[in-house]
Amino acid sequence: STLRSMTEALHWRIDQSNRFAADVAHELKNPLTSVRNAAEMLPLVKSDADRQRLVDTIRHDVRRLTRLIDDISKATRVGGEMALAESAPVNLAELLRTLTEVFGETLAKHRQKVVLDLDDSAAPGDEAFIVQGHDLRLGQVFSNLIDNALSFSPSDGAVAIKVRRDADMIVVAVEDDGPGIPAEALGKIFDRFYTYRPDVESFGNNSGLGLSISLEIIEAHGGTITAENRVASPAGEGRCVGVAGARLIVRLPALSPAAAHRAVRSRARRR
Repeated sequence: STLRSMTEALHWRIDQSNRFAADVAHELKNPLTSVRNAAEMLPLVKSDADRQRLVDTIRHDVRRLTRLIDDISKATRVGGEMALAESAPVNLAELLRTLTEVFGETLAKHRQKVVLDLDDSAAPGDEAFIVQGHDLRLGQVFSNLIDNALSFSPSDGAVAIKVRRDADMIVVAVEDDGPGIPAEALGKIFDRFYTYRPDVESFGNNSGLGLSISLEIIEAHGGTITAENRVASPAGEGRCVGVAGARLIVRLPALSPAAAHRAVRSRARRR
């Protein structure tokens, strides 16, 4: 029985690797084809304007290839690193406070902002928000979600991070003031290499791996991540004025009260 389970797990891993390799080959082919075509046309064009357009195309696609390769490298390392690294109690409240401060400093010269709303009524202090996991990888997930939300929000918009306890789960919602997610994209945004950007100029600026990697990390922690649209305030008689933005929701299993209490005390002693 054990051998059968190990064999099935191995076959699943091989199948996943083959699919990932096929996806990578497909995604790399498009910018490479564009670079090749532009390079072949470059000696043939006569005007400086046409030559500059081809050079700009090559530069854009090379940057796109670099982003793809970097994100592919990150995606291939996630599973192995978490399997080898030892998990430990992670204080999500503290982690999100730090991220909020970091993004706040980054956005200091801009009108965008990141706001943290922590509902700590479920337990004293931060004991309600402790999970067992890998702090660097969880930080990567929430940093990616915040950065993604900021990219869709207007220049004077705000990203809200709302944290609460729901029974034995910790719920973190990252909300933006953007255009929302089209219905046809809601079921695809966590797929590898899928990107949705309403702004044509931003095409190719994202590899489409960020949310896929985030999903893998959260599922490895026994949690879930979902996406939905925020609905604007009701306009009377059950009517709504429309979509107010997107909301990505992460659910992670919380440590038991006793384990969380021990983790908080241990952290306080180390300080």
